[in-house]
Amino acid sequence: MASWDISALYRHSASVIVPSAGHRRDRIVSCHRERVVLRDLGSLQVIRTWTLPIALNSDARNKDNNSSAASPAAAAAAITTFTVSPKAPHYILAFVKQSNTAWILDPDQDGEKARIDIGAEGAVAMGWADALEPTVMSWSAHHLRLSLFPLGETTAASPPAFHILSPKVSPSPGSSSSTYAGHSFHPDGTFLVSLERSRPVSSTGSAASAAASSSTSSSLSLYDTISMYSARSGEAEWALVKSFPLPIAPAQAAQVDLAGVKWSPCGRYIAAWTSATDYRVYVMSPLGHLLGSFAPYADIVPDAPAPTAAKKSAASTAGRITRPNGKPLAKASNAGPTPAPTARAAQSDHDRSRSERSTSSYVGLGVRTVEWHPSGEYLTVGGWDGKMRILTRFGWVAIAELGLPAPSPGGAKIAAPVVVWREPAQWVEKTRGRGIVSFERPNLPYPLPTPIAVDFGRPNPRMGIEKLRFSPSGAWCAVLNPGYPTAMALYALPLPTSASAGAHMGTSTTASDEQQKSRKAARPLGRSRLHTILLFTADPANTDSTSSAVGDGRIRDFQWQPRPRTARDHDLDYGEETFAADEADKAEDDSETLVVVTGKKGFATWRSPRIGINGEEDQGVAECVGLPAQTDFASASLSFATPARGSTTMPLVISSSPISAAGNSEATFCVAYPVPATDAGP
Repeated sequence: MASWDISALYRHSASVIVPSAGHRRDRIVSCHRERVVLRDLGSLQVIRTWTLPIALNSDARNKDNNSSAASPAAAAAAITTFTVSPKAPHYILAFVKQSNTAWILDPDQDGEKARIDIGAEGAVAMGWADALEPTVMSWSAHHLRLSLFPLGETTAASPPAFHILSPKVSPSPGSSSSTYAGHSFHPDGTFLVSLERSRPVSSTGSAASAAASSSTSSSLSLYDTISMYSARSGEAEWALVKSFPLPIAPAQAAQVDLAGVKWSPCGRYIAAWTSATDYRVYVMSPLGHLLGSFAPYADIVPDAPAPTAAKKSAASTAGRITRPNGKPLAKASNAGPTPAPTARAAQSDHDRSRSERSTSSYVGLGVRTVEWHPSGEYLTVGGWDGKMRILTRFGWVAIAELGLPAPSPGGAKIAAPVVVWREPAQWVEKTRGRGIVSFERPNLPYPLPTPIAVDFGRPNPRMGIEKLRFSPSGAWCAVLNPGYPTAMALYALPLPTSASAGAHMGTSTTASDEQQKSRKAARPLGRSRLHTILLFTADPANTDSTSSAVGDGRIRDFQWQPRPRTARDHDLDYGEETFAADEADKAEDDSETLVVVTGKKGFATWRSPRIGINGEEDQGVAECVGLPAQTDFASASLSFATPARGSTTMPLVISSSPISAAGNSEATFCVAYPVPATDAGP
């Protein structure tokens, strides 16, 4: 694998990469207290700085006066949201929740581009919309409304807003819950779908009927709706296109509690799923037609509680008419017919045992995370039960159910053909953060770490599939289970797509297509399975800490290295051959890299298996890369630079969290520049 050049450390509260625009190189913008600094990503030379005129509102000012913290410490935590617009021009958003004010900065100009004053209603979160034009999204408190501020040619005055009433879900940056998914944009940014709460309107439309309906309605009269909006483009403003409830029976829709929506990368499907109280996934077309649903635990009925002695006596006398002497006279006429056998009882022994195996891990909680395959033809559902299920667009049924080895009395064992990579113990202390160290390959079977004890008395227990991320090609999926915080599971997903099907059918004619077909012939489509487990070790010096220890081996963040952009990246086509040409370009180098940080002074990399010169496939490579910093550095997050067209190297920005539990030390960041093997030297 490539070696790395590591930069010096710089103080910051947050850092974001500004993608390149035109002939410019990538830049990095960071904030430290009330200052915003823009640097060149290659040389880290300062290009421009801003100082935000942060003024606290009355409530925040009273809290600051009553607290013993100094004003610099309050200013250091003032910037709540710091992010860059995903669409050009790449403006910078700095939101200060304490003052209900957001500043928009232009990387190419001094001063502020615009300022958004939220007002008395406040805002719980702000962010950028993935729309055609730079648009700021603001969520009001108590789910009152979602405001969209299109910038366009806006001056420094506060831009006008488009309001969406009653959004059901609002992001909470300080929460440890699952990723926010209350809205989703079409891949080309032309449409927005939002999850909202609505009250049914009476068909007569009269005020009297509406009043009567509201007086007799209950809390179930509020139901979830999915609204679609057209994004602002040119002279066309934001507008509501359509709003529809979940396309199922009204009685069932009133009982469904949706938690998120997500548009597929191909733009042809919209997925909606329920909260942790149920396990249901619905797939719809953009027109609102139900294409399929998935509910693996729908047939499970909780066992009835054991009756007490009083209930048994009441049940024995219920439905009978007795004489004065207590002897039964006759059966009651309203006893009802004998209930028909359920569908579960009518199953054969084979089907029943198969159903019991697939539902044996049900824990009473439902969906935790949902992600689309990069091709848009598969939907991956991660549940609180620790299983990852892959649904296909042909019927939206599960074609694979994956998970870690089940616990056993002797402990779960990892056996072949799964590959295990174990992080060397105390490698940072031994190398002093210099150099690259390979992971160890223990003998199999190898014991899986003991899972963390689950506390069901607290919300969001540490279990299930918390995060799952696909590689750029979709051939690999990295999964994090908080019950195993020091283990990273990597699944091989040789899923056939429209592009791969065309390659196997022999429709390729160009030289690149012939190379792709030869690769697929050497590596045929197999079965999705658990391929590799990365095990991280804790630093013995910090295992006795009662707080969140630094270097405890717990996975903080992980990212896949993006692929370089091709000339076709800006072309979008949503037919069957949508990603055929793009996948043919990406197949020339099918090895992919995953980077993981665990709170240590370094990071780990894993390279996917690839076919060598002798025609045999290796097991991949896992390595530790140290950071030669003079001070402590607890790596907490990472992000890759936007891949430039034709470039094969992408700098990696690694950020740390404050070392001390009291928060006296400040966070820092550094940049790791990959050096190709041909340029690494001897």
